[in-house]
Amino acid sequence: MPASNSSPQAQVLFQAAQGAFASWVQGTSELATEMGNFARSRMQADWETMAKLMRCRDPGDALQCQCQAAEKAVRDYLDEAEKLSGLATKLALSHYPSVSGSAKESHPV
Repeated sequence: MPASNSSPQAQVLFQAAQGAFASWVQGTSELATEMGNFARSRMQADWETMAKLMRCRDPGDALQCQCQAAEKAVRDYLDEAEKLSGLATKLALSHYPSVSGSAKESHPV
């Protein structure tokens, strides 16, 4: 194939790859921010639970406090897993159409 024919195709693919990389950087930044925020909020919740446990006067109160904390933790982790899954899916699909479209344009079947 002559060089003049491949240069525009290479440019299209390069631009698509640049866009995909920018989307990837943005998406991984969103994931990192979300994970950091979640870790911070869970640490805060754990500190609050420890403070409540120190105020308990009998084993029944302590057990109730621990059960409430465990239920909240499970809800928090399930919610976070859903958020992270959504962000990861968004990241995976964020630039796919333009890259796959550019590849099809460059290499028609």
